[in-house]
Amino acid sequence: MMRSACSTLFFEGGISISVPLVKHSEGEKWYEYASAERIEGDTKNADIFEIEKKADFLFRRDVDLHDQLERNRAGSEAAWLRTVVVQGTAADKTSAKEVLVHRSPVHALSHLTMLVSIIEKKNTREAYSLLGVLKELFINELLPPNRKLIPFSMRPIAKLNILSAGSQQNMERRLILWKFESDLKRVFETFVNAVERLADGTVENVCAEACRTALDLLAERPEQEQRLLSLLVNKLGHPNRKLASRLIGYLVRLSLRQPKMRSIIVNEVERLIYRKNVSYRAQLYAVSFLAQMQLRAGEVDLATSLLNIYIGLFRMLVAKQKMDEKMLSALLTATNRAFPEGVSDRFYAALYRRLLDVENSAAQESQLFGLLLKTLKNDSVDQRVTAFIKRLLQLSLNRSSAFAAAALVLVSKLLEDRPSLLLLSKKVDKMTDANSVKMEAIDVRDDDEEERYFDMPDSDITAVNNTDSIEEKPDVKHQSAWGWIHKHNIKLGGRSRQVGAPSVKQGE
Repeated sequence: MMRSACSTLFFEGGISISVPLVKHSEGEKWYEYASAERIEGDTKNADIFEIEKKADFLFRRDVDLHDQLERNRAGSEAAWLRTVVVQGTAADKTSAKEVLVHRSPVHALSHLTMLVSIIEKKNTREAYSLLGVLKELFINELLPPNRKLIPFSMRPIAKLNILSAGSQQNMERRLILWKFESDLKRVFETFVNAVERLADGTVENVCAEACRTALDLLAERPEQEQRLLSLLVNKLGHPNRKLASRLIGYLVRLSLRQPKMRSIIVNEVERLIYRKNVSYRAQLYAVSFLAQMQLRAGEVDLATSLLNIYIGLFRMLVAKQKMDEKMLSALLTATNRAFPEGVSDRFYAALYRRLLDVENSAAQESQLFGLLLKTLKNDSVDQRVTAFIKRLLQLSLNRSSAFAAAALVLVSKLLEDRPSLLLLSKKVDKMTDANSVKMEAIDVRDDDEEERYFDMPDSDITAVNNTDSIEEKPDVKHQSAWGWIHKHNIKLGGRSRQVGAPSVKQGE
């Protein structure tokens, strides 16, 4: 039924026209009077090829009528354009075709196709000069700002009669615009292919111009956004280091111009980082770009994604023994910038393990302590902060004097901001009681060749001190079997407590 109805409307009941059905006014965009209907899902039209063939006939007829109307128009400018397009120099031909596309994009698709075909050729000089022209045409005249171009196969052919309200002229006009948009989509895909080829070249200026073209198209229009984004991200591994460094700046600008794409950009960069056979330098440039992303308040999910990338890359490089000072410095810098917006438990665990790395340079230790200070100041879990402090103090015994001094300064700053860390004695006692219960529950036969350490319960200490069978000589000082306990030397409430380990009777 649909097939016979369409055929009747196209030819049996057609009307004779002498003017184009699509009229373009100055200052108007073709997508403003075009329709955006499309099929939802994967539904396919059985007669799509036949209908598209008839739409192509209507489209070519409308172009011929428009050209005939232009030839009949009086005026020196119209005559000049017709002459220059055929007989002018390369630069004049380009200018004339650009004017024709501005005047009526629907009827100048052939001129646009010719310009794109020049970029496809291997003449790098001509392609370089045309990149800017075509970029401006696509952004300012041809590509819709809020939607992607729709191929003819995704049009609701079955609803054509309803959409056209039974009018043959409206139906033909709609089919012409559908066909033009579908062909324009193919032309733009060809243009993107040419841009990718130029970006892969060896001439630095041409590669940079191709990347800038991709950047502007991606920032301004949604058409082919995934391919353009992949083009830019993949160039982080370009053999030319200067160009790869430029790409970092391009991607930073893209994240600022299109803040809604930031998570998509991060996901694409993550795919590059974990891609098989990706170069180490590409990973380094990728981390450098991510470190320069300016996170905004409320972007917790994005910050968490960044931290997960940094932690995962750190683990992978350490496992492969490929970590060096440049990458470590880049990861620390990136983590410092992403940390205020989102921190997960995995981050704390990775940072805690990171403290054991003994191959830190002075610059890396400075960054590490800066990260630790920022991390621990914002951590609301006191027990975790205490664990970090204990590990720092333990490591200070085996590290350099500079490390020990920095650790003490860090602890001092933490205690100034969070004096509650000094008042954890009750919590420590509870933890000690819990440890004693665990110790009693351990089977002595459970020997995994690892030493186990447990705090001695306070009740046992009291029992030892109060035992009548132990006598103390008045002239013998108490000896500490385990050394002094730092928390008992802290002044609380204006009084000092000094409690040593239990004494034993001398000479026995």
